[in-house]
Amino acid sequence: MGTLGATALAGCGITPSPGPSTSAQPATPSPSPLAGATEAEAECVALEALVRRATSLAAASPLSAADVANLAWLGTSIAVQRGALVKRSPSPSASTVASPEPPFATGAEALAAVTQLLTDHAASSSARAKGTTGAVAVLWASLAAFRAAAGPALTPRVFQPGPTATPSTSPNSKVKPTPLSPPAFSLEATHADGPSAPPAPNVEPDATLLARVYEILYGYQVTLATPSLNADNRAPLLERYEAWLRLRDTLTTRLHGPGATPMVSIPQASPAYRIGVPATFEAALKQAAGLEAAAVPKLAASLLAQTTPDEVAAAVDTFVGAHAAAVRWGSPQLVWPGAT
Repeated sequence: MGTLGATALAGCGITPSPGPSTSAQPATPSPSPLAGATEAEAECVALEALVRRATSLAAASPLSAADVANLAWLGTSIAVQRGALVKRSPSPSASTVASPEPPFATGAEALAAVTQLLTDHAASSSARAKGTTGAVAVLWASLAAFRAAAGPALTPRVFQPGPTATPSTSPNSKVKPTPLSPPAFSLEATHADGPSAPPAPNVEPDATLLARVYEILYGYQVTLATPSLNADNRAPLLERYEAWLRLRDTLTTRLHGPGATPMVSIPQASPAYRIGVPATFEAALKQAAGLEAAAVPKLAASLLAQTTPDEVAAAVDTFVGAHAAAVRWGSPQLVWPGAT
């Protein structure tokens, strides 16, 4: 990370007043320039313009109060993310460039465009994450995860954003929007403070992550035993279970070599194994959302440890997929997924 060097005043005719000597103040850290930050900031500006357009059309268009609340929270969150990118941009801020008003006649059209743009920007952020490593990869993956979850969540209104934060450096400067109404499945709303800075996890060793994966697999096995599940509502849960199985196999191979047999005897010491079979489909979704949400910070920490392009790409996809599933089933959509 670069630093802002202290600049000495010379020949200014200023004489320090006598007094006790003081040590020099430490230089203020300045984030290093980040490749792609300028483009990502421009994406934020375009999203904010679309959100404003959709909101301005809401009164005369078929947008519900929940749509408008989602858009308001989304606009605030994108502004927070843009504030972080501005600090890392090697070029002048895109925010100073006038953005043309998006050409939509109804709020519904603008909302659909917001959804599509979020999907497009999720792909571009994911590509940036896969093109680097370490903390920078985690930053881009967090942006990708936010957008991948927010896009599909807007239309069906299963969006449960947690309180967000302003770009202010003050730790007490928090904006806590009114929680949205419960989503389609009436899951109990849960809210957590969302950090205003990108995630900065500690490295998660593969062996530690593998133990967490076994906990999640057990949780899904219990969840899939919900008696009220049918083929249709069982399918998305089973899809996520199989995704975690693939990660288990990948980690087992990485740790023990090709052909290694995944562990069969699952340790029962962790509290994660003390869950029951949900009674209803709604309860099953809530339990699955909790499994996925709890894993997201661990996956961010695991991404930090990956070094090869294939490992990074797989870790990014796993991180983004887990957060998207968690939000889809009722967990909070935080400004910076993966931050703790």
